[in-house]
Amino acid sequence: MAPLPDAIKFHYSQLGLYRRHRKLVLAVLAIACLGGIVLPFVQTATCDAANLAFAQAKTSPTATRNLGFPLRRGPLAFGSLETHRSQGEASLCFTIYGPHGSGILYTDAVRFNGRWQLTSLDLKIAGRPDRLNLMPIQFTVPF
Repeated sequence: MAPLPDAIKFHYSQLGLYRRHRKLVLAVLAIACLGGIVLPFVQTATCDAANLAFAQAKTSPTATRNLGFPLRRGPLAFGSLETHRSQGEASLCFTIYGPHGSGILYTDAVRFNGRWQLTSLDLKIAGRPDRLNLMPIQFTVPF
């Protein structure tokens, strides 16, 4: 077999970065894209409003009666979260699981002076058409 002419010969270092390290470049791009998509949902799931909603659901007799005890929370939350200094609003939903089933927890909350307060907390259990209100009953005494 005849040797290749000098015009056809090339060295490995002459290949572009992508061609030399194709798998590495694709892995870095995939991680960057996945991080950009998943990270906002994880941050929303770990916010104080979501933690407050889940804590309230764990102590709700309605939730534990329908899903069992202990309750666990899914890793992602969906919705909106807006904060500005000590004020804010959140409208979130995330999955909760128990030994007897699973459901979606819907919550609305407001933040005033740095403290979150739930305005609504509903549980939609898989296979049931209605939402269950998990907000505790608050009695007010008129003066």
